[in-house]
Amino acid sequence: MEIRGKNMEKKLLSIIVTIYNNEKYIKKCLESIGGFDREKVEVIIINDGSEDNSEIIIEELNKENKYHYIKQRNSGVSNARNRGIKEAKGDYLWFIDGDDFLEKDSLDRIIKELELNPQIELLYFGINHYDKNYNFLGKDLPNNKNYYEKGILFNSPCNKIYNKIFLKKYNIEFCEKLCLGEDMNFNFKVFFNISKLKVLQEGLYNYYHSGIGATNDLEKRKKIFDTFDEMINSLLKNKKFEKMKKILEIYYIQNCIENLYKMILLSNLSFSIKIKAVKEIDKKIDDRKWYFDKKYSYIRMRFKYKYLKKYLIKLLINKLVK
Repeated sequence: MEIRGKNMEKKLLSIIVTIYNNEKYIKKCLESIGGFDREKVEVIIINDGSEDNSEIIIEELNKENKYHYIKQRNSGVSNARNRGIKEAKGDYLWFIDGDDFLEKDSLDRIIKELELNPQIELLYFGINHYDKNYNFLGKDLPNNKNYYEKGILFNSPCNKIYNKIFLKKYNIEFCEKLCLGEDMNFNFKVFFNISKLKVLQEGLYNYYHSGIGATNDLEKRKKIFDTFDEMINSLLKNKKFEKMKKILEIYYIQNCIENLYKMILLSNLSFSIKIKAVKEIDKKIDDRKWYFDKKYSYIRMRFKYKYLKKYLIKLLINKLVK
């Protein structure tokens, strides 16, 4: 199913909204975009096979056909975003998740920056975080001096505006074979090719944290190693291994080591499952030790015992309470 919005000529900005079973959030998301200048902006909604009432809500909001609406068979968020890239008429692309929402007037702010800086390859800004009850949790703002080192650039594509010609030039798209870390893999390819970057020290995108079950999330999180391997392969093919090694090492330490140990040891899983999971992660890390210098072994042990200590304290407190 496809409904094209009116005035499908070339635009300045294409907003690509991907949804999958977002009936609780999609209205807030689209309303936060608000009214927009259709001469400059188009909104493309990719419904990735939702089985809830998302489509009904979108149809109600799209009576004037102001959105370009596409419904496809469920193929994953990477496929949906790639479909959005192919359909986009804009010089710039903004990817938005259907359960998130924009800060007030953020679209006007972004349009202004794009018009003032027509040659930039990427516009990068901060994210505001909200819990499942929409309570404000804090914000992540870019840091001009050490944004690579902090790894912020590797996170969501939703706080970035991409130049479409730049993406086509370097054949950059979302890797559809990855089920985790596809955002980081995409941004990694962007950042070792980019030369014209504009940074805004403002939180213009609102990220909604819904919360996920520990067991299912852990199984999915283990697949972060597939993302790491894909990024390594990208570096080797482009002969930029040494240039980006430090950046990738930081990503690896944060996502493949610290976060996994933290998730395992502080979860509500049984002790035997925790031990089994830690051993599995240890093996995955050892299989990739060729990439690092000697310090990685120390880092791994430091994180492991850091969260093991917290787990034991948690057990002790629970016993004392009982």
